[in-house]
Parts: sequence; structure tokens; C-alpha cells
Amino acid sequence: CDWSSDVCSSDLFRIRVCLSPRFPDEQPRVRIETPIYHHRVSKDGIVCYFPKKLDEGSMKGHVEAIIEALEDESPPFDPRTIVHPEATKLFWGSVEDKKKYNRMLRGSVQKSIND
Repeated sequence: CDWSSDVCSSDLFRIRVCLSPRFPDEQPRVRIETPIYHHRVSKDGIVCYFPKKLDEGSMKGHVEAIIEALEDESPPFDPRTIVHPEATKLFWGSVEDKKKYNRMLRGSVQKSIND
């Protein structure tokens, strides 16, 4: 990428955003460098999100959409967001599957705290 920045770098998560020279016409690539088990994050850390409102040349809509994708506890099902099939199956599965998903998510967050 031509430009990258740590949007969120803390003791808990590290998120990297790469902008193309064609930004804002081309969506940034967003990677969570801290391993996390999440249905909207691929196993290699790529975040699947859809910015809602884009101001010309602004990252605000992207940052808000990334946070929403990670925090939304009951999003509508959208097959375009399947980037982690195993986690997606658990997230949208039975009550027991959802409990397992939540344990896996909490475990990945706990591991990032301990590392």
C-alpha cells in the first residue's frame, strides 16, 4: 500500500489501514493485526465492512463502519460479509453455536490481553 497508518493501536488491538493512491475511489484495505475470532474478520485479519456515508477524501465513514462491523451484536444476515466461514456458521447457527462463537470471541480477546 502507498500509505498506511495504525488507526487503533492499543494494548488490546492493532488495526492497520492501507490507502491506495486512488482513494477515495478505491476502498482502503483494513487489517486487524491482533488475531481475533470474529465473523466479520477473515482468518488473516481482513475486516469486511461497508462505509455508509463517504465525504470526499474523508476516512470518517470508513472508521465508523469498521467499528460498527466489529461491535454490532445482531446485524442483519448478509452473505457478502462471509469472510470467516467457521465463525459465520457459529454466529448464525443454533443457540449452542452462538454460545460457542461467543466463547471463541472472548477467548481471542483474552489472549490478546495476555500476550
